[in-house]
Amino acid sequence: MTMRRGFVDIDETQIHYRISRPAKPTGKRPLVLFHGSPASSITILPVIDRFAKTRTVIAPDTIGQGQSGAPAKDDLSMTEVAEYAWRAIDPLTKDLGPVDLYGYHTGAAIAAEIAIAHPDRVKKVILDGVKAEPVAWAKDYVASLDKRKSIDQEGTQFFKAFNDQRNVFLFWPPHQKSAANARRTGLPSADYLHDAVVDGLAGLRTSHIAYKAAFSYAADKRLPLLKAPTLLTASKLDMLYAEMPYASKLIPHAAVKPHPHETLATTGTKEEVDDLVKMMSDWLDS
Repeated sequence: MTMRRGFVDIDETQIHYRISRPAKPTGKRPLVLFHGSPASSITILPVIDRFAKTRTVIAPDTIGQGQSGAPAKDDLSMTEVAEYAWRAIDPLTKDLGPVDLYGYHTGAAIAAEIAIAHPDRVKKVILDGVKAEPVAWAKDYVASLDKRKSIDQEGTQFFKAFNDQRNVFLFWPPHQKSAANARRTGLPSADYLHDAVVDGLAGLRTSHIAYKAAFSYAADKRLPLLKAPTLLTASKLDMLYAEMPYASKLIPHAAVKPHPHETLATTGTKEEVDDLVKMMSDWLDS
């Protein structure tokens, strides 16, 4: 199993991706994984590494986030975000047959939109913490996402990038830092925070674009169009765990299986992540 990184040219920009293959062919379908916002595929490395033991995995950085280039405009729909991702993935997978998709948070919406648009190429879909219900505070939170004004000669952007990555584990929504909004997830490792902050800085000027699209995603209209076999999952400590029942009404054919442990994959032990990936792999292979 060897991790490689690369870029795919699309008309507007370049999309960065990570790819890993098992040491020997296993006959299992390739899996494409999409991360949450505002981050990069480095934040789901524990899941990527476990899946790559048994199948080829490809994990792109969302357009405008991580090491991927910026989109040509500041306002995108989730359909557009997903189509940019698919245009990068298509040349990497078109000779491999049907693929499975996994998406976390923003990545779940991307995976759903790709499956809706390209049903002939997508076999199964895992939505890990899909944003399905509107929330009253969304407008205020979206207004706080654009960090371009934090870039100054005092290095304010470096402090904000770190605090933004840390605070999402401490509060939800992270712009409302009160006891009522405190989470009990605990912090991830220092190495995780470092890697997430570095990639967050790389996309600081444009990471808000896809994140905004996720909060304006019309899940009630789009998710019912998803026809591929779908697994809805989330950790009990995930802020979107409570939305699974609503999402399951939008996708009546979906299977619903919470994570086997309440901890997040980003804060879980090796054994907990192994159990999570086994649960999802068993469903993909069933």
